Amino acid sequence: MSTFFFKGSVFNNDFQYSDSELWVSDGTALGTQQLTEFRFPTGSLPAYAGLDPRELTLVNNTLFFVGDNRAGFDGLQIWKSDGTAAGTVEVTSLQAGFGVTGIGMDPADLVDVNGVLYFIGITTANGGSQQLWKSDGTSAGTVQVTSSTDGLKNILGNIPLVDVGGTLFFNAQGTADNTVQLWKWSSSSGAVQLTNGTSPFDAQNPLVVNGTLYFTAENSAGAAQLWKSDGSAAGTVQITNIANGITGLTHVGNQLYYMNSTDHHVWVSDGTAAGSVQLPIAADANTTILGAAGSYLYGYEATFGAFIVDHLWKTDGTVAGTTEITLPVEITGGINNSTPPFVDINGTEFFDGFDNTNQNGQLWKTDGTLAGTMALTNVAGGFDIYSMVNIDGELYFEIQTRGGGGTHWQFWKSDGTVAGTMQVLELGPQAVFSDFVAASASTAPSLPPIFWVANDGVHGNELWESDGSAAGTMLVSDINPGSGSSFPNSLTAVGNTLFFVADNGSGQDQLWKTAGVNTSLVTNSVGAVSNLTKVGSTLYFTGDDGVHGTELWKSDGTAAGTVMVKDIVPGSASSDAFSLTDFNGTLYFSATDGVHGIDLWKSDGTAAGTVMVAAPGGAGGVNFLTVVGNTLYFTANDDVHGYELWKSDGTTAGTAMVADIVPGNGSSFPEDLTAVGDTLFFVAHDSNGDQLWKSDGTGATMVSHVVPPVGYAPDVTNLINVDGTLFFSANSADAGQELWKSDGTAAGTVMVKDIAPGIFNSNPGNFFAIDHTLYFTANDGVHGFELWKSDGTAAGTVMVKDITPGSDSTPNISGMTDVGGELYFEAGDAKTQLWKTDGTAAGTVMVTDVYAGAPTYTTKTWTKAADGSFDDASKWSGHTVPGATNDVAINKAGAYTITESGTDTIHSLTIKDAGPILDITGTLEATGDTRNSSSIVSGSGGDLKLDGNVINSSTGGIDADGGDVSFTGTVRNAGSIEADDGKVTFNAGLTNQQGGTVTAASSGEVDVFGLAKGGSIHLSGSGATVDLEGATTNSNTAVVFDANATGVLELNNSAHFKGTVTGFGAGDSFDFKDINYSITRGSATRLTYVDDGTGHAGTLTLRDAAGDITKIAMEGHYTAANFHMVDDGPNHHVQLDFIV
Repeated sequence: MSTFFFKGSVFNNDFQYSDSELWVSDGTALGTQQLTEFRFPTGSLPAYAGLDPRELTLVNNTLFFVGDNRAGFDGLQIWKSDGTAAGTVEVTSLQAGFGVTGIGMDPADLVDVNGVLYFIGITTANGGSQQLWKSDGTSAGTVQVTSSTDGLKNILGNIPLVDVGGTLFFNAQGTADNTVQLWKWSSSSGAVQLTNGTSPFDAQNPLVVNGTLYFTAENSAGAAQLWKSDGSAAGTVQITNIANGITGLTHVGNQLYYMNSTDHHVWVSDGTAAGSVQLPIAADANTTILGAAGSYLYGYEATFGAFIVDHLWKTDGTVAGTTEITLPVEITGGINNSTPPFVDINGTEFFDGFDNTNQNGQLWKTDGTLAGTMALTNVAGGFDIYSMVNIDGELYFEIQTRGGGGTHWQFWKSDGTVAGTMQVLELGPQAVFSDFVAASASTAPSLPPIFWVANDGVHGNELWESDGSAAGTMLVSDINPGSGSSFPNSLTAVGNTLFFVADNGSGQDQLWKTAGVNTSLVTNSVGAVSNLTKVGSTLYFTGDDGVHGTELWKSDGTAAGTVMVKDIVPGSASSDAFSLTDFNGTLYFSATDGVHGIDLWKSDGTAAGTVMVAAPGGAGGVNFLTVVGNTLYFTANDDVHGYELWKSDGTTAGTAMVADIVPGNGSSFPEDLTAVGDTLFFVAHDSNGDQLWKSDGTGATMVSHVVPPVGYAPDVTNLINVDGTLFFSANSADAGQELWKSDGTAAGTVMVKDIAPGIFNSNPGNFFAIDHTLYFTANDGVHGFELWKSDGTAAGTVMVKDITPGSDSTPNISGMTDVGGELYFEAGDAKTQLWKTDGTAAGTVMVTDVYAGAPTYTTKTWTKAADGSFDDASKWSGHTVPGATNDVAINKAGAYTITESGTDTIHSLTIKDAGPILDITGTLEATGDTRNSSSIVSGSGGDLKLDGNVINSSTGGIDADGGDVSFTGTVRNAGSIEADDGKVTFNAGLTNQQGGTVTAASSGEVDVFGLAKGGSIHLSGSGATVDLEGATTNSNTAVVFDANATGVLELNNSAHFKGTVTGFGAGDSFDFKDINYSITRGSATRLTYVDDGTGHAGTLTLRDAAGDITKIAMEGHYTAANFHMVDDGPNHHVQLDFIV
């Protein structure tokens, strides 16, 4: 799921202006939220408000931007955001004090240079010169870089700062000649003037192509010409000399394009005068260059008559590759031509198309052909597109509708299909979104750290998740219900979605996805799914839809976005693609087209872009694709040389055999291809048997000759790169099959340790690297096959732990995974369990026993979509009321209510459809796990006890409406949980995900024991109480006092409270249950409040003579006078009340 920041202006009926603020979105309505709010009341000056964020720029994991805190009178300053309201703060307050309309330090041209923010800013108050600055995101770390001593009078912001490999280019006035010239700056060279002259040199339209800066600059006649600079004065030269100059400068790959300002013909250039060629594109004053799309440049020419007709052309820079079509609609630029008319996403061009006949605007797409040009929307009355942007391969755009019922502003997204083009958010009568920038992954909700497959003896082999604790280990979904197994496999994370293959009982291996809460089948249109491979943000796989055979597919996680890439072998025959590999952002794979055999292919995700790279010619095929730097190695048999080592740079000409190790038609059968730095190691077979070889791409050499026992093979295998050292196992005459390592030389290829002394074999296997440590399994002849580790020395090669004692033990260790530097793995005999280790015996422990003698449970289902009593046996399958050994499943779709009024105990509870309501007025206890997608209500006198782990999906609601709800296990909440005149208790912590909220409403109480993280906890209505009893809450958890609510936030371990409190106001209180009002460590408690300088946030601190007791981050405008400290009464705790 994409996460992005943008600037939003939404009309507010309480104010007389649109306020421009910072927003963040994950592409869903729930995930779209405003992060800042700076407004003036009606009648105040100025007649505008908002932080007005601009120049949004990502540096590492932080968004920087320019903001104008007019209410704080700071003027324009540098701000930053981590994607939360609390983490959106002002970085600088330099040169402030200009008043409401002042400019502050007026930052401009924000740019990321090797992970550091650089920008242009004013040096002193009251209008100093503009110089180069940099910032690390702190006020103290924001410093001026250049000054007049560098020969710079003013750096001008008329072109953006341009970064070329760590060197910044810009226009500036020098102190010596006072004219505008082109300059550069780097940390090594300092400020250097590149052009000279008495006339101003105004560089414009900068482009960086292959490390060279290209730009336009006007000559003495005022005609803009093409220039380039390599960063030296001598290398800053004019390329073109066209009478009236050029316009529309852009580039596609390494080729420059521009138009002659006089005749409007389009030219292509390699950056030299001799290499500039006019293209055969019909041109007049209405010719427009749209921009790059894949390997093409697009443009159009408008013909004016009764209607405007647009002739779309595209070119690859050659005469043969230049084509033109007449579009069925007019290309427009949105409202006031404010949006880019074309947005390219992976070779598909999106545009705002206006049908002159029907006077109707819609979203269109084209691939440059009439057949590939189509409308994606059909909104009644049409619309105008205000902004379009590519966010991680999806188009996001804002529209203003034209239909009846008044004008509406809406936020939409599209994956390029009609079904995948949909509204995200209704914005109201007026709103403007702009300045989109994709955020880093750290701002998006993250997946649970561990997914694995286990059989607990009840549900069969299903998908589980864990956070590394027993309490945090739970079944994700029982895909094949009951004791059947779905056998999840090929677990592959793409962003914050886990894709995997599973069989829900249909007999088909199908594509599934999960975010740890909601697990669903992606599509049922394709089976035999395998070979899941992530390339960028796209999932590729192979599958069979029953029509085309087994072919290459891709998916974005939606049914509409799961499509066959290409029917390589037309009809029902199969291309049987395999060995899918990401090579520098492009998918490479092995496949047959039914004509040439199994050959090397590549794909950009389109049918046209899925092509054969090379056909070695043999039927034996291409295999073992392995990336080493910019080279793709593989094995192939061309029917001349046998199976040998090959390489490719991705082109047909650049694909060749590396070495014919066994000359002639014999084969060396290379395997175990492993990259170590720029060297490929592999195992090859010649007269010496299977030995270790290496290659730099120019040939191949044997690294070392391992001499095996008489009558045996050397069995070199299990190659792995461990922090730059190659480890492997080999069978030597004096030691048997043991652990070896190599630095690529014969002398440096040695046995690490004889684990099973003498000629006995320890048979090392299951190699896995974490940092500089190799983990593996081996048998020393005493302890059986156990977990070992090695640092490459004999002394550092030791058994980690004897997990299953005995010389014949086999704990079946497998599935090794690195989670934050710890090794997680599966181990066990008949019952495989999840283990983890830090590399020590004491730190090697079972996370949880999911198969701890589990009893047998049977499933009871509600038989009809109709109201009824939980205790009415006739309503349940088997005609008996569910009991302690039953798993309860309420699966019937529809709106109906099941009333529980007795005293019932069940095992697990699952409500799959969003329609049913389970209304509890008696007592219901579920000793196992609960999965809820609908509504569970504990009414007056009701008592709901959920003892296992709980997953409450995005459509799920659990409400203590006059009753009580108690959670004993972990709770993962993507929906809503509310205490409304009732009580909700979380005994093992709380995790809110994907917009999940917890609310203490009128007279309701929410108690949280343990860690509370994610989302928000609200106090709403009057008399609400939130009691945080645990040690911490994560910094991304917000406690929110809703408007017009009165409530109490109780903290039992306030020193470790890390949340942010928002909306604290009249009638609200803090109750510090761990702080005595009169005596705390021998001295009375004191209170202070310090504003963070923004006027909208600060820190509330309680301290005594020994130091700080606790600090609370507050969001809102407060002073110390707003907090009144009193004795809360019988318990003599510190209570803070809000004072106006």
